[in-house]
Amino acid sequence: MAGEFQPTESQAKAINELDGRLFIAAGAGSGKTAVVARRFIEAVASGKAEVDQILTITFTKKAAAEMMNRVREVLRQQIAVDLDPGRVERLRRAYRNIERARISTIDSFYSRVLKANALAAGIDPDFAPVDEARSLLLKEEAFDACLKDFVRRHGKAGADLVLAYDRKLAGNLFAIINDVHATFRSRGREPRLPMPNPEKLVDQNRNRLQAAIDGFDEAVKLTGAEGKTVDNIRETNWSLRDAIKAPDLETRERLLLAGKPKRGLKKIQVEYDELKAAWEAYLLALKSQKAASIIRLMSDLLESYDQAYRDLKYRKGVLDFADLSLLTRDLLLNNKNIKKRLAASFSLIMVDEFQDTNPLQLQIAKMIADDNLMMVGDENQSIFGFRDAEVALFQAEKKQAELGGYSIRLLDNFRSQPEILAFVDGLPG
Repeated sequence: MAGEFQPTESQAKAINELDGRLFIAAGAGSGKTAVVARRFIEAVASGKAEVDQILTITFTKKAAAEMMNRVREVLRQQIAVDLDPGRVERLRRAYRNIERARISTIDSFYSRVLKANALAAGIDPDFAPVDEARSLLLKEEAFDACLKDFVRRHGKAGADLVLAYDRKLAGNLFAIINDVHATFRSRGREPRLPMPNPEKLVDQNRNRLQAAIDGFDEAVKLTGAEGKTVDNIRETNWSLRDAIKAPDLETRERLLLAGKPKRGLKKIQVEYDELKAAWEAYLLALKSQKAASIIRLMSDLLESYDQAYRDLKYRKGVLDFADLSLLTRDLLLNNKNIKKRLAASFSLIMVDEFQDTNPLQLQIAKMIADDNLMMVGDENQSIFGFRDAEVALFQAEKKQAELGGYSIRLLDNFRSQPEILAFVDGLPG
């Protein structure tokens, strides 16, 4: 290969294996970028692809620019040293057309696809993508607007929810709702919470408690006992009956706690045990009902926030990163011809920094790739939560590649001295 670069056996394999799917687990300092750039060059030189038939995806504009510069430099070097006339001609053509190379961030790629198919995607072709800083400002603006409406619609229950999370402008509540919203969208799903339905459980356990109270009262009568102990039992059972009949959840729970069954006569131990178990089950059911009411409020707030954020972006003519992903996914799902045409335009697809991929991005990559997909990354360099990336995806694809026999590991570290590596490897934990 070009210049002073002398590939190791595993690097050479990664560069030259252009047919079929490939997964590269690359450690820090293992020459990953050099391998990706030279794989690009080899695909061009061998006639596998033209420069605009190779899709190279990375996750930052800086990394994309560095990759473009690296490819351009290696092309120039390889033209000077390659001895095969056919390869040299293909390399020269690639060098002349290098600006057509599809080396970009993943959101830039999605933007190009959507702008080229705006009508089919149902969007304005003049949309403007927004970066994460601007997106956050829009999200905060949307949340502030929907929160006021939320409190107005739900009154005290809505206000209590806000105050329960943060007494300073609901900052914590925004973080929770926004994180849930982002997680749903990164997985390609509508931001909707599953609704619990504890009413059946409450009814069952209320009936059980009623039966247990009746059974306990009858057992007390059969003993013929009287006195303070029996009076306490009756008083407790009255509180439990009042709790069952209480009109609202808070009163019901308060009376239930006040009527906690008390151990009394030894002759009715079995009935006492059932009463206590029924009391505990009903109390737990009420707590589930209380939690369900909070979840319903949260769900309403989540949906309101989602709609407010959509409306705000529409008014401003912008799309955020998740929009680009979702719209691209839907475009390909709903338009088989566009998907087929897009997939056919690439002879090779390479996804760099694969450890920072989220489920939706992986779904899209697999929609346009067949046996021409290369994934490369290092799970130890994963940016935690970067655009809701999940390193578990990397680990799952790695395992699948190892089982399928298309995995390569780049282990040599060319940045650090062997003595330093040995020291680090010897550190405990």
